[in-house]
Amino acid sequence: MESNKSCETTKQMKNKTRIDAEKEMFSRKGERLRYSREANVSVEFEEGDEKRSQQIQKQDQLQRSAEASKQMLFAVFGNVLSILEEHEKRTSVRRLPKSDIELPDQSWKTDEDVKTNVETQLLLFQTQSKACPKEVREEVNLELRKKTLEWAAVRAEEGVPLEEADEFICQLYEILATGKAEHSILEHKTSEVSAETIKDTLPKLFKGKYQATILDEAFKHDQKRKAESPKIRTIDDGEAFKIGAERMVKQRHSLKRFLLGDLEEFVKEGPSNLR
Repeated sequence: MESNKSCETTKQMKNKTRIDAEKEMFSRKGERLRYSREANVSVEFEEGDEKRSQQIQKQDQLQRSAEASKQMLFAVFGNVLSILEEHEKRTSVRRLPKSDIELPDQSWKTDEDVKTNVETQLLLFQTQSKACPKEVREEVNLELRKKTLEWAAVRAEEGVPLEEADEFICQLYEILATGKAEHSILEHKTSEVSAETIKDTLPKLFKGKYQATILDEAFKHDQKRKAESPKIRTIDDGEAFKIGAERMVKQRHSLKRFLLGDLEEFVKEGPSNLR
């Protein structure tokens, strides 16, 4: 009897030891599983933070690139008007106010040279507009159409007759309104233009992409830099848009529907001299 009881006790102790061992084993597995889950959650949080950081960085880069594209378009637009004012100075019956845009000395060029430069800059503006990202082009386009009307309003206010400068400003507006215009420079005979002007002008048709790259890098390195619109001449009159549009319709009646559409939109924003 005692022998049987002893065996039974030994058996119970072995079972208890086995059960305790199994409990400990499951406990350790649970701990490992808990730690594993916690580690996975930590990794997921880290990956989420990294993705958000990458998204923010990408958005910043896109914004910087957009500002650079705007600056390039502003610059070419300003070039068009500055050289057009040089042409205007040589051909108009009256001296007119100038925009606040820097222009290198043009005194060594003939009148025909300057005219060719105007045509070249118009072509460059059209090319740059097409190369500009759509969303940037649409954002800038409205502002540039306003400036074009204000520029034309000065000619109306000064009472000068319709001249070649009016045709050029209509061509600029046509590019803004429709995306393209005819360019007589593509049909020019080189004999009409001096060799110096050809040498000065032709490279401008090919270096736009290089300049855009330089601007892009400059804006990437300066997070606070914003594109600056050129300071175009205007008149101190709340009807500047209307006056400019009427002037252009007289020169180019085919633009009337575009100009009327713009006027309707601009009037909703209030007088131009209060912007």
